[in-house]
Amino acid sequence: MKIPHLFILFIILTVNVFAKTDKYRVIWNSSPESCATIGWCKVDGLGAKIHYGEADVVDKENNYPLQKEVGRKTFHLELKNRFVRLEGLKPDTVYAFVIRDSNSESKRFTFKTAIGDPGNFSFVAGGDSRNNRGARQNANRAVSKLRPMFVCFGGDMISTPSTKNWSEWLDDWQLTTGKDGRMVPIIAARGNHEGALDVHRLFDTPRPEDYYALEFGKKFMRVYTLNSNIVRAGAQGKWITKDLSENKDVKWKVAQYHHPFRPHHKGKREQDAQYDAWANDFYKYGMNLVIECDSHVVKRTWPVRPSKDPGNDHGFVRDDKNGITFIGEGCWGAPLRRNDDDKKWTRASASFNQVNWICVTPEKMFARSIIVDSVEKAASIKESDPFALPEGMEIWRPETGAEVVVLPRKEKSSAGLLPVKRYLYMSTPDGAQKQGTAEPGIMVFDIDDGHKFVRRIDIPVFADGLRGFTGCTVTGKLYYSTSKGRLGCFDPETDKKVWESKFEMGCDRSCITPDGKRIYVPTGWWWRTPESGFIVVDAANGRKIDHIKVGPNAHNSIASLDGEFVFLGTQTTLTKFRAVDGHPVQTISPVGESGVFPYCIDSKNQRVFVCLGKHIGMDVVDLLKGTITNRVYATHPETGERIKHRTHGAGMTPDEKEVWISDQAGKKLFIFDITSNPPKPKGHVNLSMGGHGWITFSLDGKYAYCHTPDIFDVATKKRVASLKSADGKPFASSKFIEVQMRGNKVERIGNEFGLGRLQ
Repeated sequence: MKIPHLFILFIILTVNVFAKTDKYRVIWNSSPESCATIGWCKVDGLGAKIHYGEADVVDKENNYPLQKEVGRKTFHLELKNRFVRLEGLKPDTVYAFVIRDSNSESKRFTFKTAIGDPGNFSFVAGGDSRNNRGARQNANRAVSKLRPMFVCFGGDMISTPSTKNWSEWLDDWQLTTGKDGRMVPIIAARGNHEGALDVHRLFDTPRPEDYYALEFGKKFMRVYTLNSNIVRAGAQGKWITKDLSENKDVKWKVAQYHHPFRPHHKGKREQDAQYDAWANDFYKYGMNLVIECDSHVVKRTWPVRPSKDPGNDHGFVRDDKNGITFIGEGCWGAPLRRNDDDKKWTRASASFNQVNWICVTPEKMFARSIIVDSVEKAASIKESDPFALPEGMEIWRPETGAEVVVLPRKEKSSAGLLPVKRYLYMSTPDGAQKQGTAEPGIMVFDIDDGHKFVRRIDIPVFADGLRGFTGCTVTGKLYYSTSKGRLGCFDPETDKKVWESKFEMGCDRSCITPDGKRIYVPTGWWWRTPESGFIVVDAANGRKIDHIKVGPNAHNSIASLDGEFVFLGTQTTLTKFRAVDGHPVQTISPVGESGVFPYCIDSKNQRVFVCLGKHIGMDVVDLLKGTITNRVYATHPETGERIKHRTHGAGMTPDEKEVWISDQAGKKLFIFDITSNPPKPKGHVNLSMGGHGWITFSLDGKYAYCHTPDIFDVATKKRVASLKSADGKPFASSKFIEVQMRGNKVERIGNEFGLGRLQ
C-alpha cells in the first residue's frame, strides 16, 4: 500500500517543528527589569537563536525584530542546556519569543520584565517538590493561574540528581506556563538534594556557589537567595553582610534559602551555625520576610528578632515593631511531615501541600498559603484585580488569620543598639598549672581594648582548681568543671551561679551540644577503671541523664559546631558519638602516641589533629577513612632534631589554614600549614613562661591565646599583648573562653578549643 506524499510531508514538518527543543524556562539572575535568561534543553539541531521582541510589536507586525545567539552551553547529567541572556529590555513590558535552530521552531512564549519603579506585584515562593509528581504538578498549575511576577524556589526540586529526575522536573515546570504561553521567571536556590552544580548548570545562576541578590523597582525590594548547603559564614557571610549594609535604604528585603534556622519538625536539627552567621545581620540591616524550606511542613511566625533575653525560645523573641517574619517550610510536593516542633513565637503551623503567594505594595506585604491539591479546578487570576483570590482556589485559614501581613520595620539599622563588646573570660586557679594564677573566680579582659583587665568575678568554689570551661551561645551560659568533681553553670549576664552538681568520679574538660541541651562530662584522665567515660548531664538543671562507659583516662571532649557529633579522647583512643543520644559511631585507635591529649577538628568533621604524648607533634586523623594519614613532628629550631616533650595543646585557626601546637616545656608554640598534605612547618613563637599547655583563637581568627599571658597576632605571628591582673602581675590560665556582649546581654560565646569554623 502506498503512503500519500502529503501525509509523509505532514509527519516531517510535525517532527521538525515540535520535537527539537524542550524543557523551557525563563530565569532571573541579574537586573530583572532589563534582563532575562531564556533556558531550554536541546534535542538536536544547530545554530539555535532566540527571536524576540515586545509582544505588542510582534503581534502587530507578525515578526520578531530582535535575535540573539546562545551565550552559554552546559552538558549536565545527560541534559544539553542552552542559555540566551537577553539585555537592554524595557521594564514592566511583555516580550514574546520563539527558539529557532536549523530544523525546528518552538511554540510562541511570552514573559514580562520586572517593574522599574515602586509599585504593586505578587510573587510565589516555596520549595521541596522532590518526586511526588502529582502534588508538584498541582503546585505548578497554581503558579500558572496566579500569574505572579516571579517564583522564588528554595531548593530540593528533585530527590536525587539524575537525568530522569531532572527531566521530569523540567517537564513538569512547563505547567507553570499559562495556556497563552506566558512564562513565569524563576529565581532558583539550592537545596540539600541537588548536586553541588545542578542549580548553576540548569538555571544559569550568577555564581557556582548559588548565592546572589536581585533588586526590584529602584530600591523598592531586594531578594536575597542564599545557599544553606555551603559555609554560611566565610565568603558567603561576608558577602551578605556587605550587601545588606550597602542597601539599608531598600524598602522591602526578602531572603530565601533551604534550611530553616529553627525547623518546625522534630526530625530536623537546629541550624545554629546558620543562625550565628546570618540572624543578627538580618535583624541589624532590616530584613522583612524570610522564606525557608526543607522540613515539609507549613509554618508562619510572628515578627521575631534574635535575642538571648529571658524568655527567648531558640534564640528568638517576638518583636511586632521591628521583627522579621519567617514563613515556610517547603511542601511543593515532597512527602509531608508532622508539624511537631512549634516555638513560642510560632504564629501557626500545619502539614499540607502548598505554595506561598506574596503580594507586595508600598504600604505592606501580605502572604497567603495556597492549598494546591484541588487547584486544577480553580479559575485563573483576573488581570483587573491581581490580588484577589481566583474563584475555586483554596487558602489556609488558621485561627491567627488567613493572611500574614508584613509592615515596614520601624528601625532598619543598628541605630539605637549598643555595640557588641568582646571579652575574654578566664577561670582561675587552673587545676593543671600553678603559673599565673589569681584568687578564685573569673578574670575578665577586654579584647577590643588591648586585652586590658576589666574586673574579677569572685567564685569561691573555683578554689578546687579548674579542669574545664565551656559555653553555649543558645543558652548564653558558661559551664565549669573542677578538680573536686563539681560541674556548674554560670550566667555572665547576672554574674551568678545558676546550678551546680557534683559527681563522684570527677569532671574533666566537658563540652555542651550547640543546641544547649546536653553536657558531655569526661570522668577524668585519673580514672583508669572500666567505668571511665562520659557522664551526660541535662544542661538546664545539672541532672545526670546517662553514664556512657568508654575506656580509661577519659580526658578532653569536643562537641562539633554543627551539632552532629561529640568526640572523646581516652587512652590512645579517639571516639566519635552521636550528639543527640551518645551512641558511639566511630573509634580511632591507637592514636596520640601514649594517650589522647588535646586535639582539634575541622568544621566538616573530616580531619582531627591529635597531640603526641612523647614528642612535640601531632597525628593527622582522616575520619572519612578512619585512619591516621600522617604523624608530623616539630623539630628543634637549632638542631633540627625531634623534641622529646609532651605536646599539650592543639588549635586550628578558624579559617582552617593552620594548626598551632604547644611545647610548654620548651616555652614555644609550633605552627603548621594544614592546607598541604602532610602539614608543613611554618615556624614557631616563643612564650614567656611554661605551664600546662593550651592554644585556641578568637572567634574572628585574629588572636591566638594560650596557657601563658602572651597574645599573638595570627597573621603576623607577633606578640601584641600580655594579660595582667589588676595589680599589674602577669596572669595566665588554660581554661578560658571568648564571650561577646551587647550591653549586659550575651550575643555569642566561643569555644575553649581551637576549632575550624568554615562550615
